[in-house]
Order: sequence, then C-alpha cells, then structure tokens
Amino acid sequence: MKTRSHRRVGSSLGAALVLLAGCYAPVQMTASNRPVTELKTLGKRVDGWSCQYHLFGALPVSGGNTIRAAIEDAKEKAKADTLVEVTVDRRNAWFLLASSSCTLVSGVPVHG
Repeated sequence: MKTRSHRRVGSSLGAALVLLAGCYAPVQMTASNRPVTELKTLGKRVDGWSCQYHLFGALPVSGGNTIRAAIEDAKEKAKADTLVEVTVDRRNAWFLLASSSCTLVSGVPVHG
C-alpha cells in the first residue's frame, strides 16, 4: 500500500513540475538619444542578430543573446549612428541535441 501512495506522490510532484515549468523572456526598452527630427534616414530597414547556442538545452557554447548586441550588429551592417522604428523579436529553436535563442532587431538606419 505504501508503494502505491509513494508512486502517487511522485507522479503528482512530477506533473506539478511539468505544469509549473515556463519560460522567462525579459523585455528591454531604450530611449532615443537624439530628437528624431535631426536624423537622416540611410535607406531600407536593416536586421541585426544576437544568438546564443546550447548543447542539451543547458550548456552554453557561444556568447550571450542581448538586444544591445543585435542593435550594434544592425548599425554596423548599415554604417548607421542609430536606428528608428525599431522592432525586437525573439526566436528560439530546439533540435535533438542543441538549441538556439536569438534576438532579431529590425529598424530604419539613420545618421545624424
């Protein structure tokens, strides 16, 4: 009889852990450092990426995944001072032995 009750408790705890597990994705914002009226657009939207890769879903094998790095990547591609009309997207992918978590920043490059 004790074995069954231990199994029920173990099963209940396991189910609770699965149901309570979740993801945490912080959102960051930054203010413009210049008035938008002073800026000159340099062309079409540009994308910047920042990714982190993991083995077995837990062991990081690359650098961090930050919005700041994705913004810098986009600015470098366009040779821009800053970006306007910025959107931020998070992309996650899980594979058999590896996973990736990437931040995509898209914006209009400007110089000013």
